[in-house]
Amino acid sequence: MEEKKAKECYHCGSPCEDIIVEDKKNFCCTGCVSVYKILNESDMCEFYDLSDKNKFQAQIEDQSKFAFLKEEKVANSLLMFKDQNFAQVEFYIPNIHCSSCIWLLENLQKLDESISWSRVNFTKKMVHIQFKHQEIDLFRLVNLLNHIAYAPKITLDSKDNKKDDSKKKKLYKLGIAGFFWGNIMFLALPEYLTDNWVSHNDLRMFFQYLSGFFAIPVMFYSGWEYFESAYKGIRSKYVNIDFPIALGLIVIFLRSWYEVISQTGTGYFDSLTALVFFLLLGKMFQDRTYHFLSFDRDYKSYFPIAVTKIFKDGIEKNIPLGEVTEKDLLLIRNDEIVPADSILSKGEAYIDNSFVTGESTLIQVEVGDKIFAGGRQKGASIEVIVENVVDQSYLTKLWSHDIFQKNTQKNIQSFTDRISKYFTLVVLLIATIAFMFWFPKDPGGAFQVVAAVLIVACPCALALAAPFTHGNILSWFSRNKLFVKDALSVERMSEVTDIVFDKTGTLTISNEKDISCSQEEIEKDTLGVLKTITRQSNHPVGRMIYDFLPEASLIRPDSFVEASEQGATLIFQGKEYKLGLPTYLEMDLGREQNKTRLYWSVDGEIGGFFQIHNHYRADMKKVMESLKKDYRLHILSGDNEGEKERLDQMLGKHVKLNFNQSPHEKLEYIQGLQQKGRKIAFIGDGLNDAGGLQQSEFGMSISENINSFSPACDAILDAEKFQKFTQFMRLSRISKKIIYASFVFSFAYNIVGLAFAIAGKLSPIVSAILMPISSISIVVFVTLLSTYWAKKVLR
Repeated sequence: MEEKKAKECYHCGSPCEDIIVEDKKNFCCTGCVSVYKILNESDMCEFYDLSDKNKFQAQIEDQSKFAFLKEEKVANSLLMFKDQNFAQVEFYIPNIHCSSCIWLLENLQKLDESISWSRVNFTKKMVHIQFKHQEIDLFRLVNLLNHIAYAPKITLDSKDNKKDDSKKKKLYKLGIAGFFWGNIMFLALPEYLTDNWVSHNDLRMFFQYLSGFFAIPVMFYSGWEYFESAYKGIRSKYVNIDFPIALGLIVIFLRSWYEVISQTGTGYFDSLTALVFFLLLGKMFQDRTYHFLSFDRDYKSYFPIAVTKIFKDGIEKNIPLGEVTEKDLLLIRNDEIVPADSILSKGEAYIDNSFVTGESTLIQVEVGDKIFAGGRQKGASIEVIVENVVDQSYLTKLWSHDIFQKNTQKNIQSFTDRISKYFTLVVLLIATIAFMFWFPKDPGGAFQVVAAVLIVACPCALALAAPFTHGNILSWFSRNKLFVKDALSVERMSEVTDIVFDKTGTLTISNEKDISCSQEEIEKDTLGVLKTITRQSNHPVGRMIYDFLPEASLIRPDSFVEASEQGATLIFQGKEYKLGLPTYLEMDLGREQNKTRLYWSVDGEIGGFFQIHNHYRADMKKVMESLKKDYRLHILSGDNEGEKERLDQMLGKHVKLNFNQSPHEKLEYIQGLQQKGRKIAFIGDGLNDAGGLQQSEFGMSISENINSFSPACDAILDAEKFQKFTQFMRLSRISKKIIYASFVFSFAYNIVGLAFAIAGKLSPIVSAILMPISSISIVVFVTLLSTYWAKKVLR
């Protein structure tokens, strides 16, 4: 145990292979030493006491990645505020994860006096900083954060984020409803607890009027959205669940004021405010979301905010992405994004198009060939000439598709909306019949009966069942690392008939491969050479082959040359050994060349090959087997058919496989299924899946890191929980049954209540008392039932 601790970096906790000793402490790199010195000099080593076991893996990025912030125009576009002395900026910092991070980031002024203050929003992983812009510019500020391993993530959409205060408004409305409900209940206590209250008539009237005035802001501020929604529904010739709620609120409010003014009763202001409070509480529960995730993303979240332009005189300068024009010459470094459709003009391009086409194999591009926007360069720097500006590129045109202009609610009615249409008509019909029956006998009593019918039949239980059920299910999903956007998404999830999976990055693990060899046993001499070649290779696949090969004695080569992303050549004892792609070995294999194989040769003669297979997620076969009982299953892939035979063997014929699918073809495939009346869940992972995720009734993105890039979707699933996918789908269907059970309970209550109300044996005040009781009972019923099933299904 002590030996393990001695080999850990004092700053970040990483294992130390090459130990650097400073102040008798071990460090893994010079970056960690630098951060330690800064903290030590600023008397901030309390950071290490707070960190304890939660030390993070420091990820100190190259400062050149933030060079675009030297451009004043770019820097100013990111600022929230700026005057003659101070500026404010807000950054998203993925590395924020514990109290130590908060403590350090809120003490930045101790590291640099030019910083006035900093505040951390832990749930959103945001830091808000005020600094003296004449003493420290944005570039230096960001590099200070980078130097202490809190590099901010800055993308094109960083400057487009807008504050949404809708949650604050909902909290204000809920607070006002709760405040006045409590006060009205306090004023109504004498009515419930004593019969002598009548003798204090003046004080009694004062309390009644005061309760009525307290109910006004609850009615017309807290409850206003129900009237607005009901009105919009009527204008659209559609009766939603908010119409009977609004009608019930109006009846209770008017009837209460009538009784208070005419002194014929006490009013039902306590029941009115209680109803609004519970309705708003249900909405808050239903609308819960995850501040640290972004479900509504587009290409701006993926593209850099600035790019390097090469001018005619050879000067390189960072410019905002929005200023890129046709014919501009851009420098694209290793692992950087090609931001616009371009022509390669210089260098060796090996493009990773997995976010654009779904194809995981690197594509070699020759000088003069086209590179589509969104491709990532792997290898040395290249120069490209822009062919189309950013907003006209292939990738961004995907966002111009009609599906992205549609309402993000996907235009699907909820359970309650579908039922409320008939519920409202039935209630109004019963109220009308009751009025016509009682009016000839007792005109005054007829209005009492109508009021009792509308109050007792107010669909409060109907309105609360779905939000509290889905809200609780959302909570259980999040505990298991499935983050669903909202309650309506859970509802759509429960109605799915077909599940369509993207393959690359969704069912496969992008950074892992399975390797097989064409030879059962490799000759001893050749094995030693291959082991030596792969040991010296810088390519990840080369290192994987090294691990795959059995132990062998390494050789001392006469020479070794590696061609980036192509292969390597080794000379030993006068023989030439090559390992690489068919093109590197000058082989013409036709369609076989598309398959992910690395061949080796000895003096030009092919000796065999290594087949590189996709590495599929654990329990994928088990998940598919369990899903086929309830859903039709489909797999769409941008890859070629190299994996078709293997997938057929793994999954059987019940899964429909489709290869060579472009993003548009994936979108059209889903639309074709929908035209047959099916409801689709699309499971993807990348930018190329955005069309399918948006078009489907329920779109889920699987992510290796939930805080990293994910396309527009309804849910984000942590990849490590993929094995629970079937349980998640099952629980969504159970939630639908729970809501239906609560509807039966509510209808039974309403039928009994209406029977007494129509018979004239249920006064409005008793109806008003029963109404909040029924609401509470429904909330308790659905919460307990959904908790029981969540524990049972997700255990």
